[in-house]
Amino acid sequence: MLLRLTAMLALAVVTASASEHKLANRAPLSTNSTNYLGTILVGAAGQIASFGFNGTAFLPKANISEPGKTASWMVFKEPNFLYAVDENSNATRLFHYDRVTGNLSQEIGSFNGSGGVVHLVFNADKSILVGASYGQGQIDVWDASAADGSLKLLKQITLAGDHGPDLVSQTQLRAHQAVLDPTGRYFVINDLGGDRLHILDTSNQSFAIIGDVPVVPAGSGPRHGAFLTLDGGSKATHYIVLCEITSTLQMFTVSYETGLDLNQVQTISTFGPGLGPANATSARAGELVVSGGLGPAYVYVSNRETMNTTDSISRFALEAKSQDDTTPQLVWKDHIDTGGSGPRMFSFSKDDQQDVLYIGNMDGHIALQAHQRCGQDCEMGATPLAELPAVDFSDPDLAGQGYGPQFVMEL
Repeated sequence: MLLRLTAMLALAVVTASASEHKLANRAPLSTNSTNYLGTILVGAAGQIASFGFNGTAFLPKANISEPGKTASWMVFKEPNFLYAVDENSNATRLFHYDRVTGNLSQEIGSFNGSGGVVHLVFNADKSILVGASYGQGQIDVWDASAADGSLKLLKQITLAGDHGPDLVSQTQLRAHQAVLDPTGRYFVINDLGGDRLHILDTSNQSFAIIGDVPVVPAGSGPRHGAFLTLDGGSKATHYIVLCEITSTLQMFTVSYETGLDLNQVQTISTFGPGLGPANATSARAGELVVSGGLGPAYVYVSNRETMNTTDSISRFALEAKSQDDTTPQLVWKDHIDTGGSGPRMFSFSKDDQQDVLYIGNMDGHIALQAHQRCGQDCEMGATPLAELPAVDFSDPDLAGQGYGPQFVMEL
């Protein structure tokens, strides 16, 4: 759930302008109330589910069984259109979804595109839907303007270039995500297989790749990213990308002199000092979210497959290098445990303060967690507000075997 963010950053000293915002100040809700703090969608192997969250518990609302399919990414368009990938096939699917009640229809449409699409994103007015194909290294461009929610395939773009050196994840080019820049003109395509950021220009509906930027070192595996606007303007000033294979964050400066220009300026580990993975070979960073709901920009990333007792979410701040040098840099702040392993996806609540963090674990004892985010530094509460055991989410015989949530978001 990648957020395009315009945040005013005081570079000399980063401070939060918002006061503490605590869930404890809200009126408690009964477990059968329909006035939830949030209604979230969860996608996993073989099922799509919705849950109400009342501040202390996840309450099941709807569940669609779809054996053999995996809705690992979903997006919503008003009034009630829900689009979901099936990363096991070449289908992008359409459902009806009520964001208030959590009611979810059976699949009502299926549209054939590239195989193995793992991410969907709209353009600014939601007339175009872009899918990133990990399986084929392609981009699907869909016309999403139809009144009935149906999709029309406008263009398929095959990424070009050599693949990276990793023998597991980089045997071919792999589009993992498309990220829309704040101007609404460009998408950055994170190519996990090719160690590149491809620039897609949408002007005059050309949908043309106009260049690419290497991510170094080779074998990094850029996965998910987000734009930042740190000067209060309408254009991005920075782009941050999470690299799966090396478990690093890469920060780029952004300019628009010759289109969309990116220049890599920082690399930092997703783990804090002394908090590395028990198995650095297996560790794979998962998700990146930028949030400014409580004040200045903070960057959150998931560390998965670490072989530690539990995987984790790390928090980074953007701070000045020194009092004399106001150049922004990423600085690790803290982390929380996820209670399980394989946190491929996490996201923030949609309220103005973005004060709840929802986490999904593909493996381990805990399938879903909710954490409070509050305080002057947007820290994450170490003790969960709520947890859903894996056995309550998946078939007990399959719980802990990769059948946990791959997608969790309040849409």
